[in-house]
Amino acid sequence: MRLRSTRRANVVLIAAYGLLFAFALFLLFDQLDKRPLWGDEAETALLAKNVLRFGLPKTIDGVNHITVLGNFRDENSAHVWTWAPWLQEYITAGSFLVFGATTWASRAPFAAIAWLSVALLAYVSYQIYRKHTVALAGALLLATSEIFLLHSRQCRYYAITVFAEILLIYGAYELLANRKRAIWLLAAALTLQFYTNFVIAAANVPLLISVGWFVWKQREVMRKLVAALVIFLVLATPWLLYAQPWRQSRELIREDIASKALYYFTEWHFHFVPWIFLLLPAIGLFIKKSQSSAGSAITTRLEEGLSILVPGYFAILLLPPSELRYLLPLLPVGCLLASAWLFRYLPWTGLAVALVVLQAISNLAAVATTLGMNRDHNCRLPLIEFIGGLNEDYTNRFADVLTFFSKEAHAGQTVWVADPEFPLIFYSSLRVIDARLSPPDSMPDWILPQSASGLFVRPLAIPESAKPYYDQVIIPVHDSDRFDSVPEPDVYQYRTTPKRSEFVLYRKKTQ
Repeated sequence: MRLRSTRRANVVLIAAYGLLFAFALFLLFDQLDKRPLWGDEAETALLAKNVLRFGLPKTIDGVNHITVLGNFRDENSAHVWTWAPWLQEYITAGSFLVFGATTWASRAPFAAIAWLSVALLAYVSYQIYRKHTVALAGALLLATSEIFLLHSRQCRYYAITVFAEILLIYGAYELLANRKRAIWLLAAALTLQFYTNFVIAAANVPLLISVGWFVWKQREVMRKLVAALVIFLVLATPWLLYAQPWRQSRELIREDIASKALYYFTEWHFHFVPWIFLLLPAIGLFIKKSQSSAGSAITTRLEEGLSILVPGYFAILLLPPSELRYLLPLLPVGCLLASAWLFRYLPWTGLAVALVVLQAISNLAAVATTLGMNRDHNCRLPLIEFIGGLNEDYTNRFADVLTFFSKEAHAGQTVWVADPEFPLIFYSSLRVIDARLSPPDSMPDWILPQSASGLFVRPLAIPESAKPYYDQVIIPVHDSDRFDSVPEPDVYQYRTTPKRSEFVLYRKKTQ
């Protein structure tokens, strides 16, 4: 009888994990190429195409100049991209090599890494807690997180940082357990994050300091930690010497620290993990849960380290410009702690399961516990909205302009613009002349007084002397928000707007 019930339990567990991973696969890959790349994605994709051509992410390909800032602020004198490390470009280039330079191939490797992150979090959670409830709950919270899904379906580095953060958690656990693999896990995690965004790698310093403090008197363990850091520094040094990233400090935007802190604090609550879930240990003081309920001393130390990491991570992010994507690597930390503490500190397992499911499909827990924070976030069903958006035949302003050019323009023609227009470069064979960098050497074939794909409106003043040589063309376009594909829940648009507006451009007259 016991054997039969064990087999039945194993079948249920296999089914649960299988359904979870299949659901995550659907959420990450379904309709992955339905909407075109937006500016940041197209920047990565264009540099990846140049990697295939030149072996390096060159900013000049003989036709177009891929630069955001210009004046050698994001490239070196050899026109090689130096604004950010190249890992995402090489991953994208590998996908292009196999599948071709398409929208789907641009995003697929990052969606795959995100799916592996869900599986890895389930594995790591079980290794730490030896409880399938915690493993399944943590992976479910991650897989159904709207902000995780939006960022993971992008041709950008975001999913890599999440995967690396889970490796870092596992490395810290293995270090506390004095296992040799901790060296390679920690070194790999930090290196992956550094070569995507060094700000994110630096934000993990609080965890490394806290773990180092815990094992300070254990020489063998300290040697492992030092070895991991040395390996990481050796691997990071080539980029530090080549790109000299400290020079980017002059580009930083000075922001009010208090406003930035409130922004991160509020957005974390509504779009990542409600703070009430991370305050659950306080409940243990009232119900007198024994510390042994946390599991081993190693698990307890790890939780202490992760609890220090959360506020420390926020503190470090107050230094660079405020970007919500910088918080994304902290999401699996929040999912892991929330799932572990829900099942430990709540009196009924059924209540913990209900709260996990509630958080997976809605933001009700966050809205109900605003604690005086910004109340502009209404009650929503983000997961339902996300799935509904997958079936939407979405189109926007840029798609309409691209359709026009595909019919009316010819390969090799020039377009004078006031914005980089990276998506237009990626999807067409036009030469895009950025008015911010230099005037055209001859009269361009097309002029865009307003941007088709840019996030900010930079009107281009057309000289009166040039207007007689051009015909004005007005096309109807969807009046979509310029931030409609930016992967942040407060601006991302799931539905095509029915509102139309006029898009004005100029076509050179034929002689």
